[in-house]
Amino acid sequence: MIVAMIVVSLLAITFFTYILLISANMDKTDREREIEDNEQLEYIRNYKNGGNKGGNKKRNKTNL
Repeated sequence: MIVAMIVVSLLAITFFTYILLISANMDKTDREREIEDNEQLEYIRNYKNGGNKGGNKKRNKTNL
């Protein structure tokens, strides 16, 4: 009985978290979505080119 209550509680938490995330995304304006898309594209370009352009250099085992 207790296990069933725990499972139901976890499912309820999961459902409400899903609804919260979906509703948060629905409130974005077109401009906010465009800005977010541009940030993601810039991140992907930097990642493909080795990342960290202008930032701290990647640390490896030799320079820890």
